[in-house]
Amino acid sequence: MKIGRNERCPCGSGRKYKQCHGQYGQHVNAAPSQLQQPLKENAAPSPGTFNTEIPRDVLGIPGGSYQMWVRNVRKGEDPQSPFQDRPDKYRVVFTLSRHPLDKQNLDFKGTGDSFVQIVRPETERRPEDPDRLVVFSSHTTSTGVEKIEMQGIPNKEGRLAQCVVELNAASFTEADRIAFGAASSFFSTLAFELDVPVRLGQLNIEQTTTQNASMTYACPYPDVHLTSAGTDLSNLSYVQSLLSLYREGINSNSINYQFLCWYKVLEGITWKRTEELSDTTARARFRLRFPELLPDTKEELRKFVSEVFPLLDPAGVNDERWDHVAPAEVLGWRFNRIRQERLEEIRNKVAHMLSAPGGDLSLSPDTQSHRVELARWISLLRLMARVMIRNEKARFPQPPGVFASPPQDGHISEWRENFRKV
Repeated sequence: MKIGRNERCPCGSGRKYKQCHGQYGQHVNAAPSQLQQPLKENAAPSPGTFNTEIPRDVLGIPGGSYQMWVRNVRKGEDPQSPFQDRPDKYRVVFTLSRHPLDKQNLDFKGTGDSFVQIVRPETERRPEDPDRLVVFSSHTTSTGVEKIEMQGIPNKEGRLAQCVVELNAASFTEADRIAFGAASSFFSTLAFELDVPVRLGQLNIEQTTTQNASMTYACPYPDVHLTSAGTDLSNLSYVQSLLSLYREGINSNSINYQFLCWYKVLEGITWKRTEELSDTTARARFRLRFPELLPDTKEELRKFVSEVFPLLDPAGVNDERWDHVAPAEVLGWRFNRIRQERLEEIRNKVAHMLSAPGGDLSLSPDTQSHRVELARWISLLRLMARVMIRNEKARFPQPPGVFASPPQDGHISEWRENFRKV
């Protein structure tokens, strides 16, 4: 994304780009991104005051999970120097969402919502009434016993909106691991005991001394216009089952369920093709419209990604926003190899969490490592599912006269007559 020097800086500061990020030779990257704001000596503005209105096209693939960084750059400080591994006191904020997110305000102090009432509504609250919830969590790890105090913050309606943990940690990663383990276990308990969904909408971590911060969020979906592609319907049961699985994944805000749905697409297509290709004649006729092969370079990958996802605007080979979609280790690999050597083991852990001897979880959703591992591969899995479904739709074309969409009102009567004759 090329930003003119006299245009407004996309970080949302309201200043011209040349007077904001542009004067430091920095730019606002795509997610996962790092926003850097100049900092006066001895001044550390809170992320809560940082204007984070960011153009949608740098947020990432809609529905994907991303981590954005905000860094305060002091005079004379190298903006490229590492800052995530600093022992400090960290403030970790879990913002809940009552419904799956369709928008994202990216506000470090944004209010959340849930189905869990913890105090009276603000308008009914008396001075002697509680105004928050405090949870004390203690659990044993490989390094000892970790004790966490977590505050549950209500919104104006009195429902649980945020959970806040303050702790000493050696890095952002350690603060994330400790706080997420405690908070996620609490959320799982609430979901079971109260039998309501408890959805995490946003995760913010602040380094209190420097007030550098990170934000993990789900990229919102935009409104879209119906195109001819949206009316390319199919009533073939095989193709429809693939489309249904893809929709189940995209409708869910559970990364575990998304992984299983989209992996099942790959698995189902592979099984069907294996059966077909056992016939010599069918094998000779077998052709794919789109290559099921990752490009060898990041530049080629960027173009490939923009072609696969309809909501992304092609921005050329210099657009680094989509480099995260495929880990560098699998560039140049065929889809089947990626599925067998990278994705199958993860799928088995997710699908058979309780199959380990003794009933222990092989991959727990309440741990940071589980979340990070799935997030590393989920966008690539989704891309592979889209490409393979497109190939199957091309291999099994829709019979004529079914699910047709008239291009103009004047054609409706004519098409209605033809449809009745089919």
